[in-house]
Amino acid sequence: MVELMWEVVVDKVKKENVVDFIKHPSSMLHDAARVGNVDFLRVLLRLFPDLAWNIDDKGKNIFHVAVENRRESVFCLIYEMGDFLDFLDCLPYYFDEENVSLLQLAAKKPAKSDLNRISGAAFQMHNELLWFKGVEKIVGLTLSRNIGKQTAREVFTQEHEELVKEGEKWIKERARSCMVVATLIATVVFAAAFTVPGSVNNNTGFPMFLHDKWFTAFVLSDAIAMIASSTSILMFLSILPSCCAEDDFFFWLPYLLDIGHATLFVSVVTMLLAFGAAFFLYYGTDTAPVPLAIACAMALNQLHASIIQLNLWADAFPKLRTYWFFLVKNRTSDLIRLLSST
Repeated sequence: MVELMWEVVVDKVKKENVVDFIKHPSSMLHDAARVGNVDFLRVLLRLFPDLAWNIDDKGKNIFHVAVENRRESVFCLIYEMGDFLDFLDCLPYYFDEENVSLLQLAAKKPAKSDLNRISGAAFQMHNELLWFKGVEKIVGLTLSRNIGKQTAREVFTQEHEELVKEGEKWIKERARSCMVVATLIATVVFAAAFTVPGSVNNNTGFPMFLHDKWFTAFVLSDAIAMIASSTSILMFLSILPSCCAEDDFFFWLPYLLDIGHATLFVSVVTMLLAFGAAFFLYYGTDTAPVPLAIACAMALNQLHASIIQLNLWADAFPKLRTYWFFLVKNRTSDLIRLLSST
C-alpha cells in the first residue's frame, strides 16, 4: 500500500517539491526512522536516495535519528545505498550549536523504553557497548570532541555510569542465586553416583543392573549432571570477584553468565533424566505407565522452563557472536548484519 501511495505522490508532485511534501506538516522520514520503520524508508529511498540527506529543524538526518534512538535496522540502510565510503564522506558528522558528532549520539544513554527491549541490566550494558563500538567502527570518530571538550568515549562513560552499577548488582545477584542451585544439584548427583539403584552384588561388588540399558542411561545422565553443575559453579564463581568494569560487559561477563546458565540448565535436565532412568530401571519395562507418566511430566516441566528462559537466552547468545565478528574476524559488514538482526 505504501508503494502504491508513493507512486501517486510521485505522479502528482514535481520532483523538486518532493522534499517539501515529505517535511510538511511533519517529517515522515524522521518519524519513520525514530520508530524503526525501515520498510517505509526503503520504499521512499529507492526512488529518491537524496532524501537520506534531508535534515530536520535540529540539523539531523535519518541516520542521526536512528543512532540516537538505537534503530539498528535503519542505520544499516547505509549498506543498501551504494558505495559505503562515498556515503560516509557525505554524512554530516556534526549538527547544531552543540557540535555533537554521530558517535557522541551513540554514546548517549537512550530512553528507558529502548533499554527495556533487552532483559537484564548487564545485557543492556552489553547492548550499549555493542552499539557504540559498532558505530565507532563505521564512522571512526573516537577523538571527536563536543563543546564540553569530551570525547565520545568519555561521554559514553559518563552517560552509562549508573547502568554499569545496575549491571554489576544484577549480574552478581543472579550469579549468587544460580550458584546456590548448581551447588545443590552437584551435591545430589554426587551422592547418587555412590548409591546406585538396586545396590551392588555382594559377591562381585558390581551393581545389580550393570548391564541394563537404563542403568547406562542413569550413569551417563548423573555424570553429565555432575560435570555441568560443577562447570556452572565455576562460571558463577568467576563473576563474583570481578570488578565489573565497563568493558567487561562487552564480552567477558555475558559469556560467563551465559555459560553458567546453559550448564545449569543442562545439569537440571540430566538430573531429571537420571531420576526417570531409575524409575524405568526399577519397573523393568519400557511401557510401564508410572515411569512413562513421570517422563512426560519431566518433559513438560523442562519445556515450560525453557520457554520462561527464552527471552533472556534470545538476548544473550546471539550477541556473543560479536566477539568473533568484531574482535577476531574484524569484518564490519558482518557486524552490521548482526546489529540489524538483533
